[in-house]
Amino acid sequence: MALFTLRVFNQILSTRSKLLLCRPTLVSFISGYKVDTNIEFKKSKVPLAFHTAHGTGPPLVLMLGWMFARSHHLTKYSNIYCSKGYDVLQISVNPLQVLVPSRAQSFVEKIFDLLEKEDCINKPIIVHGFSVGGYIYGEMLVKMDNEPKKLAALGKRIVGQVFDSPVDKDRVAYGMSVNIGKNYFSQRLIFHLLNQYLKIFKKSVTDHFSKANHAFIRNARRIPTLLLYSYKDSIANPEVIESTISLWENDGIPVLYKSWNDTKHVSHLQKYPEEYIEILLTFLDRLPLICDSNDNCKTDEADDIPARSSTSLP
Repeated sequence: MALFTLRVFNQILSTRSKLLLCRPTLVSFISGYKVDTNIEFKKSKVPLAFHTAHGTGPPLVLMLGWMFARSHHLTKYSNIYCSKGYDVLQISVNPLQVLVPSRAQSFVEKIFDLLEKEDCINKPIIVHGFSVGGYIYGEMLVKMDNEPKKLAALGKRIVGQVFDSPVDKDRVAYGMSVNIGKNYFSQRLIFHLLNQYLKIFKKSVTDHFSKANHAFIRNARRIPTLLLYSYKDSIANPEVIESTISLWENDGIPVLYKSWNDTKHVSHLQKYPEEYIEILLTFLDRLPLICDSNDNCKTDEADDIPARSSTSLP
């Protein structure tokens, strides 16, 4: 899969030379190191730097993975960003960081701390969340709303957000049961136990899901967004996603989306790599980033993403 994705990516680059300097081997773009058990920093070797009104340097992708996502899974996505000159803070999520609010809040606090460390500080941020990674991002938004003085500057650094198969609060129990259970019977048992857990601890757990979900949908900072989803996905509800798209469109928030009819949860890149990479690069190219180098990329200020959506590439 990795070699196939590389081959497809290079084919796309051949028709999008304006986006990148050249077409070297994809893996040569990356260096990095492990920050923690489930956190890695991927540094791009492409010497590009951008700036916005609130951040400067290589754009930083905050990648919030799906549950149990392994490093080599997420690195396939990081490769795309690093080849374009973006650094990536690559994070995987475990069940306790979703089910236990105190763990989620501690995890979010750690992410905020990392975003102010040497390799991440002051850089423009693009969020790329998968599945329950959208919930973790919702918790981040809640914290930014609750602590505006402390986190206002960091919030302004977020210039774009991408969500692949985002899970709403009503599908958390089902999604986790599918991920954890090895067969139908164990999945049903886990689903039942999780539902009981969420009912018993409504105030301390379920209400946290609701607040994070509300912050996610509200998108108070009106951040341009790309949504990727499937009608075959039994975990991420396409009706809820399309309802959110309509809400944002009616509110004038720039939103682009791509849907498929036959892809499973967080499997769009695997089945349709050309389409996935193409629309992602299209979205990134429209973000309001200004290049710091006349030699390496565009020097004119990028136009804002138009407030429109698409189920096919433009």
